[in-house]
Amino acid sequence: MQHLGSRKQFFILAIATVLVFYYCYFRTTLVTPIYGPDPAAWPYLVDVTFTLPLLYYFLFRPSRKKMLTAWLAIASFGMLAGRLLNPAQEQAFGHYTILLIALEIGLELALVGVLIYQCRQLLKHSNSADEAFATIFTNKPMELEARIWYYGMLMRHGERLHFRGEQHFRYDQNQGNASNQLAWIMLILFETPIVHLFLHLWLGTGWLLWTLDLLNLWGLLALVAEYRATHWRPISLDAKALIIRNGVLAGDRNIPYPLIEAVSRCGDEVRHQAGVLIFRQGGQLNVKIQLSAAAQLPNLMGRKRPVRTIYLSMDQPAAFVDALRARLVPPALTP
Repeated sequence: MQHLGSRKQFFILAIATVLVFYYCYFRTTLVTPIYGPDPAAWPYLVDVTFTLPLLYYFLFRPSRKKMLTAWLAIASFGMLAGRLLNPAQEQAFGHYTILLIALEIGLELALVGVLIYQCRQLLKHSNSADEAFATIFTNKPMELEARIWYYGMLMRHGERLHFRGEQHFRYDQNQGNASNQLAWIMLILFETPIVHLFLHLWLGTGWLLWTLDLLNLWGLLALVAEYRATHWRPISLDAKALIIRNGVLAGDRNIPYPLIEAVSRCGDEVRHQAGVLIFRQGGQLNVKIQLSAAAQLPNLMGRKRPVRTIYLSMDQPAAFVDALRARLVPPALTP
């Protein structure tokens, strides 16, 4: 882990060095006797589209998919930085930026097409969407993105989906949780054209306007996915573990029963702090789960973090607490 951190620091230092060098190359008069009053932009383009991505590859040795994503990110950032470093050629950098963004959108759509095909093939044999995603993806960010697309646009007949577990508990009706999410979605749908109009009057019709629109639509898709997943993805008790699902924007947790020390009802006054996981959404917290000191659970990106306490927002907290206590060995003796 320390070696990975040092490589990240070295790569960040390399990016900073390149930007400082080209700031001097483009913006100072010290280079005029050598390069002339208007230095060429092609050396900078070569470095941000070839040299820096190649350095990233040799430092981290990523997979081909991850390398492609990293190359697009580095090149896009480089083009945006180039517009600031060299205002005299801002238009040229803007054209390169639009080209890279279009390429990234095209690859994203191609990924969605592959997801649709693979998920449909797996769901023909099993209605467990979670198992389908776990089979296709080992990368947590990509699994999250796949779930957003699936629940936001592709899911049909959610009542037919199967989820691992012997007992299932809902959380969509607690304090109108799902209804509150739907209200936010309707509000964003109403304000999107108004915001677009004001941004058009302020920014014109440039690439920045359409980028903001795409980000707004992506956020709306994520909210729709969260709303639909809240309806259909339950919190479950399996033979050996508690399975916590909470929409799609929070990472799933599988907690073996030996790690659970106690479970009880609780109030809603809970503060965020280290070692505490809170699954609230738009409802009211009403269940507290105390874990052993050795418990380490993965976060949304798959990295394990120590967790001591988990708070849940459940539709039927009393029934959930009784069912979970019955599965603990030895039973948790909590009032």
